[in-house]
Amino acid sequence: MAQCCAELGAGAGSLSGRGRGAEKGVIVMASASNLEIRGSSHVIHLRLRGCFDNHLACELVDVLKASMPNAYRVVIYTGELDIIDPLACVKLRDDFSDLRPHRSRIVFTGANAEQIAPQGSLLFL
Repeated sequence: MAQCCAELGAGAGSLSGRGRGAEKGVIVMASASNLEIRGSSHVIHLRLRGCFDNHLACELVDVLKASMPNAYRVVIYTGELDIIDPLACVKLRDDFSDLRPHRSRIVFTGANAEQIAPQGSLLFL
């Protein structure tokens, strides 16, 4: 299956780069999108901001797919989302099925976690 964001004509970026000011062993990636990636190679923190639309849902799935082979835990913060497109939640749910074997290592947290997280996901409220 092709990367979800490739269908929309945008990429999720690379997890291997380090942002300016990053500490050794810590990944910091600022993106023009509404997804911030921070953490080490074993624990990844993803902060969602602004509008949760199809593009952000696809970008999130792509980053999760790239992270899961090595990450022990991925924490997705949803508290800074202002608008949530219900169709983006459906898109996330459909694409999240590819991540089923890793579901126990992905945690959704924040004010919008219940609304965004696919059914059966881990929530920390």
